[in-house]
Amino acid sequence: QVQWIDRPAVQQVVDLKKDANVKVQDAFGRAVSSIRMNVTMKPFDDVRVRRAINHALNKNAINTAVFFDTAKDALSLVPPQVDGYDPGAFPYAHDIAKAKALLTEAGYPNGVEADLLYSDIWWWEETLAVQVSSQLKAAGINLKPTKITGSDLRSRAAPGKQDMAIFTFEDGPIVLDPVYTFALIGHSKGVSNRGKYANPKLDELVDQAKGELDRGKRLALMKEAQKIWIDDAPWLMSHYPTYFEAMGKNITGWTPHPDDHERWSDLKVG
Repeated sequence: QVQWIDRPAVQQVVDLKKDANVKVQDAFGRAVSSIRMNVTMKPFDDVRVRRAINHALNKNAINTAVFFDTAKDALSLVPPQVDGYDPGAFPYAHDIAKAKALLTEAGYPNGVEADLLYSDIWWWEETLAVQVSSQLKAAGINLKPTKITGSDLRSRAAPGKQDMAIFTFEDGPIVLDPVYTFALIGHSKGVSNRGKYANPKLDELVDQAKGELDRGKRLALMKEAQKIWIDDAPWLMSHYPTYFEAMGKNITGWTPHPDDHERWSDLKVG
């Protein structure tokens, strides 16, 4: 009966595609579905704990269970469609033994525990929180999925507060540029840096790249920045979800945009 459904959950997409009256279109997203860690709060202030959590994640299983195998592994803060994307720096293969060893080295031989906060801003949050919680138990990482409101999640992740130890969030650049991406999300003063992550060397690289006009030099700076950020492991990197739009068969003109929002001016009813 409706003409448009904005970003339906992938579980809905499966059913919608079976309906002859519905057209489902998709585009590859530029935002990362992730679990953020506040690097100033225990136990996530220890990089070994953050790395252990990344090693404990089975991305293939998450892609199947949460995204129905429609997502792409997130291996960098820079999205794959952005110039300078470098997945080669990502070292966190699924390795439970390595995760346990890192926790022991960090002083947590009996594991760690925390409330994993999530909301309903994005359709994948609850499923991801539950699946991650289940997976990470094998490494002694006990995260309790705990739902809060979307407004609480946004306000508590905002600059000036940031009082959540570990939580779900989705962010990505609306300008498809690696320097913009890092200035927005990875820089210590970035407005979408929601876990108090700060590395002076990374900040220096981003600040230098902002004024660099030579493409090769800018990309070299961002290659180094990607390695630093991945080494510091402030997020549990999950996936870049495909985003879907469902519409009536008589609607045409939909065009993907970098902010993942439709433009009504693009659309026609025929």
